[in-house]
Amino acid sequence: MHRIARALFIVVPVLAAPLAAQSAPSPIRIQADSAFARKDFARAATLYQQVVAAAPDNGAAWSGLGASWYQLGKFAQAADAYEHAFRNGAGQFARYNAAASHARAGNAAGALTTLDSLARGGFALPVLLQGDSDFVRLRPDPRYQSALAMMQRNSTPCASEPKARQLDFWVGEWDVTGPRGPAGKSSVQLILGSCIVFENWAGRMGDSGKSFNVYNAATDEWQQYWVANRLQGANLFTQGIYADGRLQYRHSEFKGPDGKTWLRRLAFFNLDPEHVRQLSERSGDGGATWTTEYDLRYTRRH
Repeated sequence: MHRIARALFIVVPVLAAPLAAQSAPSPIRIQADSAFARKDFARAATLYQQVVAAAPDNGAAWSGLGASWYQLGKFAQAADAYEHAFRNGAGQFARYNAAASHARAGNAAGALTTLDSLARGGFALPVLLQGDSDFVRLRPDPRYQSALAMMQRNSTPCASEPKARQLDFWVGEWDVTGPRGPAGKSSVQLILGSCIVFENWAGRMGDSGKSFNVYNAATDEWQQYWVANRLQGANLFTQGIYADGRLQYRHSEFKGPDGKTWLRRLAFFNLDPEHVRQLSERSGDGGATWTTEYDLRYTRRH
């Protein structure tokens, strides 16, 4: 895998660069890319060296040089070229390849320092690191394990964000009752790296629906998107705030059958580990007064 990775990653900086900053490759660069594709790595290295000598800020050419040196087994030179690539805008994969090249060169300190910097910079592909044979000898090292753990957190940021965990009390399998008795069943799951609290609702009278609840760090609020097997479209709840064991969605606007605009608010109450209350209210006077639409009690199934 690692050899393919070194070869493939040289194209990533080109794709990731802003279009305005890209320019047509020089004839020598085209020859270098062609030599690399033919696996004439010695020729490719010579040509890439000519490119970076003329254009030291060409991150893609530095990546190509690093890949060529790597394929030739000149790992220290590869690491240096990849570091140049990273400093000239080639992106995180160039830094990753620098770490791998350091490791293959026997420079454990350089590899571990680079992995730590990469993780602190937000690199979020721990599976790539775990599957790369270049790092086999470093895996027992606590510094490697620390960098890997940080990358794992980067890949699932919601899992370690306290505010994104505020609605976890609703996760589970539930029997749901209303004032008149059984109302339905609900399965609430964490999906998409624990970013979404996802409800699957099955009502006793044949109604069904799904809600997607997410904490939006940009607005510091919860949002819910609800869809159902009805010709009512979707409901969007916003301005969700958690406090004192309750998550309150404070705003949703919709039109009734008569065309009148209504407001709706929705709250989830963490009653205890076995019970959750869901309360929906609506207002026809702009929020001056509210009436209950439904009041449901969730009891956890075991």
